[in-house]
Amino acid sequence: MGTDLDTLRQKLETQRTAPDSTPLGVASALDELGDAIEVRGGVSELLGVRQEAAELYDVALGQVHPKTHGALNNFARALALAGQLDEAESIYRSVGTINESLYGETHPNVAALLNNLASVLETKGQLDEAEFCYRKALEIDEAIYGVESTSVAIGLSNLAGIHRNRNEYCEAEALYQKALAIDEKVEGPNHPNIAIRLNNLGWIYEVQAQTETAEAAYGRAYEIFHSHHGSEHIRTQTAAINLERIRNR
Repeated sequence: MGTDLDTLRQKLETQRTAPDSTPLGVASALDELGDAIEVRGGVSELLGVRQEAAELYDVALGQVHPKTHGALNNFARALALAGQLDEAESIYRSVGTINESLYGETHPNVAALLNNLASVLETKGQLDEAEFCYRKALEIDEAIYGVESTSVAIGLSNLAGIHRNRNEYCEAEALYQKALAIDEKVEGPNHPNIAIRLNNLGWIYEVQAQTETAEAAYGRAYEIFHSHHGSEHIRTQTAAINLERIRNR
């Protein structure tokens, strides 16, 4: 599973105490540790690591540097994982404003931050504003990457989630289907993104009592996840739970 956390913590400490230690060197070691913690879990430690990295990049490079933006984005994501949604929202808005002033309103970085902000707003139940941000991000991605791209498929799936939260299942299904068709064309029929879309569709079918269709979607999602990740991965286990539930109805 890659370098263990204790090794990365030791690497960070070595970087801190080295005679030639620099803020950027420490920040880079913090980034590496933070990435590993985020994969494994451990939100409390992650918050401190991401915050310190952002502060060091700000001191070394200034607030408008791309590395500082990336570190702030990482910190905001950690805050969101910890349930500190207002704080995460504030950072996403601040960095988004800076990015728009630096790159214009149609840059990929702006779209990414809009998606991140929308995710926080969606979690807070502010669905109208979340939808606005998702749509704006989708428009940027369509203009940059074309209408048949992975980024656009993700954007369509994000919008489907808004309709799902409003219990607008027909609209959600249509968007999930469109995202699935794009992914199948771009990624092939057995990519993990396909399984994600199928899980989402399975849920939509399930709540509408379309049991056989839901089972087919969940079953295919399970097979894809299992082939890519094995039986112990959380995605495979979630797909197995979904499949067992629908079969026991």
